[in-house]
Amino acid sequence: MTSGPQTDQPKKHLTNFKSDPQPYEDNLAGRSVLVKNLTPQTLQPRWTGPYLVIYSTLTAVRLQDPPHWVHRSRIKLCPSDSQPNPSSSSWKSQVLSPTSLKHTRISEEQ
Repeated sequence: MTSGPQTDQPKKHLTNFKSDPQPYEDNLAGRSVLVKNLTPQTLQPRWTGPYLVIYSTLTAVRLQDPPHWVHRSRIKLCPSDSQPNPSSSSWKSQVLSPTSLKHTRISEEQ
């Protein structure tokens, strides 16, 4: 075996390697995800869920319900702020007429 330019060649190519534009989430277990519907019906949501991930690999995740594997390209994390926090804001409702209501946000400073 000779050591020369052949051993340096792989290192040269590694410096030109570009990283994945999206960071890889290696452990999705216990997280809630949405699953993309590949055949959506008219006026139906394209994403279903949320589903709980019980196991994840590099290419797929195992969901708790329905219990099957889904490719990683078909999932996205559920937004954590999708559920409103009831303690963060309060509302007051006032009846204006039999068919209309007025909703007013009550600020927390009062």
